[in-house]
Amino acid sequence: MTTQSRETPEQMSGRNEIVYVVNDNPETRATICCYLEGAGLDTRACGSAAECLNESAATPPCCAILDIELPDMSGLDLQLELAALGVPIVFVTAYSEVTAIVRALKAGAVDLLQPPLSRDNVLVAVNAALDQYRRRRHAQVTLVEVRNRRARLTPRERQVMRLLVNGMMNKQIALDLGISEVTVQIHRGRIMDKMRARSFAHLVRMAQTLESSLDWEEFS
Repeated sequence: MTTQSRETPEQMSGRNEIVYVVNDNPETRATICCYLEGAGLDTRACGSAAECLNESAATPPCCAILDIELPDMSGLDLQLELAALGVPIVFVTAYSEVTAIVRALKAGAVDLLQPPLSRDNVLVAVNAALDQYRRRRHAQVTLVEVRNRRARLTPRERQVMRLLVNGMMNKQIALDLGISEVTVQIHRGRIMDKMRARSFAHLVRMAQTLESSLDWEEFS
């Protein structure tokens, strides 16, 4: 399996969205690219899985349209390679084997289109894939920012923040940590400032972001 590193959020946000079209049929490849480019999307046409992987090492796709049957690798195997990089996948194929279709969808394919292709169907599927990519990009950028804010907290402030977002009152936190309630209030103010929290609800949402990424254990 080809090993490639994920892009950083900064890299993701600093480039155009590129759609890879991977199909060994030149006419199908050209038709799909024509649909996409007509809608203002940047495309990269590849005739094989190897070409796709080589190209994506330098310029990762934001989503990819794959044929299930490729000359050098199963499109399903290529899907796993690209999915490991967080690339949403749309399949375009005349292949109707139920097992393959189920496998593609279980592996996270956004859609599976079959000929005859229409411009509208292709664009709807690709836009859904790009929406998925944008949501992931936004989540990663948000996580990096929240991590940077959390890094400014002292160990004690992290303790207090954890207890705060778990619903404990200032008096309870003071008893739990063996400090005064006034000290808790001071910590709370500093936490809100360092985390740039617009409100307590915003602070809770940032804590949930860390928790969902398994970073929450660092508050223990």
